Amino acid sequence: MFCKNICTPTTDKTACRTNSDIKKLIKVLTVVLLFMSLEIWGHWYTNSLSLLADSMHLFVDILGFLVSLMALKWTKKTPNSTFSFGYYRMEILGALFSILFIWGTTGYLIIESYNRYVNPPKINGKIFFFISVIGFFVNIFCVYFLHEKNTAENSYHRNLNIRAAYVHVIGDMIQSIGVILASIITVLYPNFHIVDVFCTMIFSILVLSTTGLIIKDALLILLETTPKDVKIEDLKRDILSLENVHEIIDLHCWSISTNIKSITCHIFVSEILPWQYDSLLKKIKSLLKDVYGFDFSTVQFETQNTRINPTVFSIGGTTIFSPQNLKFYESQI
Repeated sequence: MFCKNICTPTTDKTACRTNSDIKKLIKVLTVVLLFMSLEIWGHWYTNSLSLLADSMHLFVDILGFLVSLMALKWTKKTPNSTFSFGYYRMEILGALFSILFIWGTTGYLIIESYNRYVNPPKINGKIFFFISVIGFFVNIFCVYFLHEKNTAENSYHRNLNIRAAYVHVIGDMIQSIGVILASIITVLYPNFHIVDVFCTMIFSILVLSTTGLIIKDALLILLETTPKDVKIEDLKRDILSLENVHEIIDLHCWSISTNIKSITCHIFVSEILPWQYDSLLKKIKSLLKDVYGFDFSTVQFETQNTRINPTVFSIGGTTIFSPQNLKFYESQI
């Protein structure tokens, strides 16, 4: 079984989302596989090149879904000494491979549409229409299973593999409408082949443009840019508003995947008692996790003494020297 975990209120939200995404992809994969078999039969029965071409398109879709499915499985593996953050980046790599599959298929369809324009094949319009209608309902089924409530937050945090699959089936659904219209025209006007070529070109451009946005998000994550839902200035203001915090010396935040964020910050604070450091650290950690949603956070405190000389630090008002600095200090007395 691909997915055994049961989600409860105490279960990790990322793991639950991954399990849900895996189930969705398995359902979509099953339906697409069955429809591809129908199209191969349709090609054998009607000798229609268009049905064979579309079945090849679906075959590449299936490969893309399998890559996405395996990528989601890898993200569930626990971290180890080599992959200390786990395998969350497999989501990004899987999405990129899926998009490459989609682009390869789209390129093939553009070339094939030109070949059909030059050498138009003889098509059994009635069977073509029948299978194209079934294809439309298959795509509606896939869109239904991959759909989530469309909010700005959900749009960004959705797994890139699911986004890639969703955008692709949306493109296929719109394209199937064009195919139905083309099949009707083919039945009524058997020699009017240009409509099939025109629809293929239009929807190929549509698929390329929509998947380009997913490529952009994947590359931004790989380049470790600031997460889209984090406003750095607001984050700094909230940290600086805490008592005994004077300055943020250094701050870096990035996305490990669409749902996993990490941050490191270097903060200049007052000389305070040890228990006050613990209290301040808890407040900052709570702010980073509960308000800004960071899964991994590393916070380093800096005081006046350690900022002037990195080999000196203070605890409870007592200045402590490192052995190297203490030796130098004694030599100057």
